[in-house]
Amino acid sequence: MKENIKYIQDYKLVDDYLNGDKESGKKLYEKTYAILKNYIYKYTANNIFDSQDQEDIIEDTMYESIRILQRYNAKKCAFSTFVVGITKKKILEKARSKATVFKHEFKEEFANELIERIPDEYSNPEYVLIKKEEIKALQHAFQQLSEDHRNVIQLRKFNKVSVKQVAQFMGKSESAVDSLYRRAIIQLKNNFKKIY
Repeated sequence: MKENIKYIQDYKLVDDYLNGDKESGKKLYEKTYAILKNYIYKYTANNIFDSQDQEDIIEDTMYESIRILQRYNAKKCAFSTFVVGITKKKILEKARSKATVFKHEFKEEFANELIERIPDEYSNPEYVLIKKEEIKALQHAFQQLSEDHRNVIQLRKFNKVSVKQVAQFMGKSESAVDSLYRRAIIQLKNNFKKIY
């Protein structure tokens, strides 16, 4: 069977580690750690993830790779590729969890941003009331969007994340993210027109 294994060194280290040889596990992860860390820092270097998030992703990836180590198949890929696959999922999970936090922050932040744009000459009570109604309608229109639409608007518009980074987080191509963003804005405008 070993003659069919493409990544024999990784296979041996994983097999030995699963059979209780901690030194093999140490070698396996020392070999993979630099690749893992570089990958995480490359794809999380933006204004969504801070250094604590990056460390959390590294820790979660390492834990998950040990938890499912018996699934590693040395016939298909190098161990580092196996770990990077887990890393992609962990980055997406972290991005989604942060997007959930952003959803809750959105209402307050968005409302404040719109209120700050009200010119002083229009600060009469009637104008402010109208603006507040518009803001509530816009918030309601935003909440009616699909989760993907809300996330792409939140990431692109408010968090100023690049299309490339949003594509990586969402597991889509850049053109798909552009298209999704345009459709999200159109849907937001349509929702707003129905409400207000």
